[in-house]
Amino acid sequence: MLHHIPTRELQDGLFAEVARVLQTGGVFIASDSMANEGLAAFHDHDTHNPVDPAAVESRLAAAGFASIAVHVTISDGRPRRTLPLDDVDKKPEPMVRC
Repeated sequence: MLHHIPTRELQDGLFAEVARVLQTGGVFIASDSMANEGLAAFHDHDTHNPVDPAAVESRLAAAGFASIAVHVTISDGRPRRTLPLDDVDKKPEPMVRC
C-alpha cells in the first residue's frame, strides 16, 4: 500500500528504485486505496499519504518508466473475496466493478 510511505519524495524514490532494478520488459504493478475520509480516519495514528491517481502517470514517467497504464477501479463497497491457499483450485467470485 503506497499510502504507508510518508512523503511524496519517498514515494517517488521508491518508484525510481523499482525502475532502476526492474529487468527490461518487466512489469511493476502497484495498488492503493483512493483518498477518502473513512480511510483517513482509519489511519488516525498511522502514516496516511494517499497517491493521487491523476498524478501517477507523470510521476512514474519521471522515475524512468515507459508504457505506463493507470487504472482506477471503484468497487461497489462489498469486501473483496479471497481464498485460503489450500483452495487454489477454486476460483473466487468476481468483484463487481462500477
